[in-house]
Amino acid sequence: MPDKSDNPMRQIKVEKLTLNISVGESGDRLTRAAKVLEQLTEQQPVFSKCRLTIRSFSVRRNEKIACHVTVRGEKAEEILEKGLKVKEYELRKKNFAHNGSFGFGITEHIDLGIKYDPSTGIYGMDFYVHLARPGGRVQYRKLKRGKVGFAHRLKKEDGMKWFQTKFDGILKAGCRHPQEARQLDCPDPRWAHVAAAMPDKSDNPMRQIKVEKLTLNISVGESGDRLTRAAKVLEQLTEQQPVFSKCRLTIRSFSVRRNEKIACHVTVRGEKAEEILEKGLKVKEYELRKKNFAHNGSFGFGITEHIDLGIKYDPSTGIYGMDFYVHLARPGGRVQYRKLKRGKVGFAHRLKKEDGMKWFQTKFDGIILNERSPPLQATDSGAAAA
Repeated sequence: MPDKSDNPMRQIKVEKLTLNISVGESGDRLTRAAKVLEQLTEQQPVFSKCRLTIRSFSVRRNEKIACHVTVRGEKAEEILEKGLKVKEYELRKKNFAHNGSFGFGITEHIDLGIKYDPSTGIYGMDFYVHLARPGGRVQYRKLKRGKVGFAHRLKKEDGMKWFQTKFDGILKAGCRHPQEARQLDCPDPRWAHVAAAMPDKSDNPMRQIKVEKLTLNISVGESGDRLTRAAKVLEQLTEQQPVFSKCRLTIRSFSVRRNEKIACHVTVRGEKAEEILEKGLKVKEYELRKKNFAHNGSFGFGITEHIDLGIKYDPSTGIYGMDFYVHLARPGGRVQYRKLKRGKVGFAHRLKKEDGMKWFQTKFDGIILNERSPPLQATDSGAAAA
């Protein structure tokens, strides 16, 4: 493939730099913060208003609580250079967004070269850098609006590479919080003694992972006798009445009509769910791939013949494949679904992909495969025999 590094349309540039100072209240402090931004950028800052009335923070709706300014061109690169110099050209991977842009903060604005004024005070400041390639405006213009191709969009890796090349920057992957250091087993020396002193939560009953529900699905692709026999297979396996799924669209190439029953599924909970899951994993020889697991820790897999689960073969029924989907959860998750006093589940209590994989390996002594095994290569003797 041709080298595109010299293509001017592939060059990454600073589209804009946004500087923000959040004071949390209106009055003289906010006015002085606006003067700091004006002194730094030689532009008039814009005030941000509070969207809600929060009594505990003593702020009202539509009250001015912050100010920001957007800088472009050479001035943006000059101010960015000063900010990164304060950070000693060191950023963390989490500072970068999925679109390649990044942000960071400084604690004292006088580090940028502004002379200290006792009447003004000292303010912290947030930097947010928006990176882009030429041609991105086609998705925003009013006339003949188009789409930016996937290969032309910026990704997180592009932003990190640009930062390392442009400023000879350093990317750190260490943890900043002691709880992160314990959860991620991060070898950050600054938090090692704090993480070791934190209580072990492995024996906490609220942290135990359980099978919330198991969903079994057989998709036939048509209505009639085959679907009825598939429903009998699920009923025979779970001793529950299955539910039929209907087609959402009419697709002539598949010979299905809208609202036609084409599949059936059943949801199992409790000990019966764990028993059926054990049978399904036994068919898979307790081997799953990383891509079987979702971001919330739940996982799914499929089997090709339902008779492997211990169901006796019936010639009048036939053989059906089956999909398993296992929803994992921790106790207390219902607070986000109940009608009265609905709440949120904390980030530390939510299940992640790594938690689901670790549970599978511990509970069933399972094996997680990384990549698909390569196809078998034909030998000379095999080719001659063919």
